[in-house]
Amino acid sequence: MYKRLKCKSAPNIVLMLAFTLFSVIGLSAQKPTENKPLVLVVYADWCPLCQKLKPALALINEKYSGRIRFVRLDVTSEETTAKSKQRAQSLGLEQFFDKYHDTTSLVIIQDASGHEVFRALHDYDFQHYAKVLDQLLRTEQAKQALQGPMQKRRDQPQV
Repeated sequence: MYKRLKCKSAPNIVLMLAFTLFSVIGLSAQKPTENKPLVLVVYADWCPLCQKLKPALALINEKYSGRIRFVRLDVTSEETTAKSKQRAQSLGLEQFFDKYHDTTSLVIIQDASGHEVFRALHDYDFQHYAKVLDQLLRTEQAKQALQGPMQKRRDQPQV
């Protein structure tokens, strides 16, 4: 009835737990209105390529926690697929979900305004994702730094 998980090393267990924890948090705690970059993953437990992607996703969650939105669209079963479809609808990603729900291990990165800036299929290299996310976050910081002085000027009374 129960299957015993076989892991080759303790770090694999830690990565699996971290990925699972952050995926659950990502699906329930993030607000769709947050003005942060979005990492969107189509995932299934039965997908061996998704299993290879887990360490990179765990590192993304660890390094960028609180600075990005992370959404895992889990298509492992009919139940998780239905929940993921609802989540996609709540984020305005229903068309994306309908088109790509069967493309497991797909990772999309959107900027804070919702424009897709990166797409990868079966890419297990954390550095590819980190490069894009670091650039996005630097760009967002620069925008905020410019908006601060602009906002102050608008708030000052005209003479």
